[in-house]
Amino acid sequence: MSVRNVVDSPLPLGLEISGQSDVLFSGPTPIELTVKTSDGATVVDRVPIGEVLGRSLALPELQGGASYNLTGTVTLPRAAGNAYQGAGGILKFRFVSMADRPVVAPVDPVPEKPAAGPGLAYTGLNNLLPVAATAAVLLAVGAGFLLIRRKNPAHE
Repeated sequence: MSVRNVVDSPLPLGLEISGQSDVLFSGPTPIELTVKTSDGATVVDRVPIGEVLGRSLALPELQGGASYNLTGTVTLPRAAGNAYQGAGGILKFRFVSMADRPVVAPVDPVPEKPAAGPGLAYTGLNNLLPVAATAAVLLAVGAGFLLIRRKNPAHE
């Protein structure tokens, strides 16, 4: 996973972990998560996923223009045996941060009155006549089939 700070100032950084699974995350031997930085420093070390699920882990502040890379490993403990065979789940990781946005005045002031124009745009009214004609033909064909079926003595 990678994230890059595109502003000049440092930003607080976190890693949100979310997901869902019936057995893999909360069973007797849940999967374990390990997260490391690109230089090998451990952020999370073989923690049962239920302990970090739904939380945001604090990461080091991300300096302006810098990047931060993480590698994650999910492991099913050997003690799990075959009880987890065929089990599945969804696990999502998301970098989160917040920056104050500077207040910027609009370049062009908003006019008080809209510009004069021809009125509202035509929005599909042009297609109404062909649709209505097609619907009328389909209704007539359906009514014809009903009349033919009722007059045919073989169907009674």
